[in-house]
Amino acid sequence: MYVRFRPLTIWGNANKMDIKSRPRHYEIDALRVIALALLILYHIFVCYQPFANMLMFLQYDQLLEKYWFVGELLNIWRIPVLFLISGMAVGFILVRRTLKELVYDRIMRIVPPLFFGSLVIFRFSRRSMRCTRATHQAISPIPTTCGFCKTW
Repeated sequence: MYVRFRPLTIWGNANKMDIKSRPRHYEIDALRVIALALLILYHIFVCYQPFANMLMFLQYDQLLEKYWFVGELLNIWRIPVLFLISGMAVGFILVRRTLKELVYDRIMRIVPPLFFGSLVIFRFSRRSMRCTRATHQAISPIPTTCGFCKTW
């Protein structure tokens, strides 16, 4: 048995006709695009820091240590903003769908790329790391990596 959430709306009664005719929230889409673009820029910026090797990032020769405060400013709010936007999206989806439909849709979106990444990309990245271990010195900062990254 699943629970159907009744939305609190300012549009009047939340019947099927009202729910289907509501406009898309393009401002939420724009916030999501901006947040993901800043997340990508943050991860690129980490490659220019002296600790990039310890985090298993590529490390470039030209370091930008004096600009790291920008990365720290992005790091403070990047994940909370993504969670906030995702929570808003799930809230809007629950107005149109049941919880069971939402869970099924998310499983069908997440599980196939997860299996592909686990079976193909993970194996390729592990092999490429073995090939480059003579040139890059890496440290496993997280003990839960199950031997994926060993100090060499």
